Amino acid sequence: KVIELAARLADRITFAVGADITRVAWAIETARQARRDAGLDPAALVLGAYVPVLVHPERETARRMIAGGVASFARFSVMHGQVAGPASESQQTTLRGVHDAYDMHHHFTFGSPQSQGLTDEVIDAFGIAGPVGYCQERLAALVDAGLTKLFLMAGSGGLDRDEGAAARRRLVDEVLPALR
Repeated sequence: KVIELAARLADRITFAVGADITRVAWAIETARQARRDAGLDPAALVLGAYVPVLVHPERETARRMIAGGVASFARFSVMHGQVAGPASESQQTTLRGVHDAYDMHHHFTFGSPQSQGLTDEVIDAFGIAGPVGYCQERLAALVDAGLTKLFLMAGSGGLDRDEGAAARRRLVDEVLPALR
């Protein structure tokens, strides 16, 4: 309902639906259909997304480091107790767990209660975490899907300062230049 309302009233929408191409395509089509239904030009709508990204050579380390940010963005898809958008049964179960465990005192924080129950499946659906090439491919797919603005959230609060800085350098120096 929020996407439909935004599509009818705004010129731009920034989604917080994750990084899974199926979820992003659903959000884009939901917005465009709402524009068509309102007699507005769907092509005139500028679309973007918030995407947690953590660039690290080891996928498991990257997933662990990004979990706090992923949990905070994933909660938007279950904020009212029901999962919005396409999600498997296991993803829905995990998302409801995020909803139930959410502690605003640990918003966007590494090791937060809401991040503890995240599965690799949900981390991969709501964020991009891994080596340079993997991150480049996932981000390029979002652009190919029709997103023109990406707000990349690199890391979470409470990360080791040096590890967080190294991940941000990899994003800026190695991933982003390939997307130009």
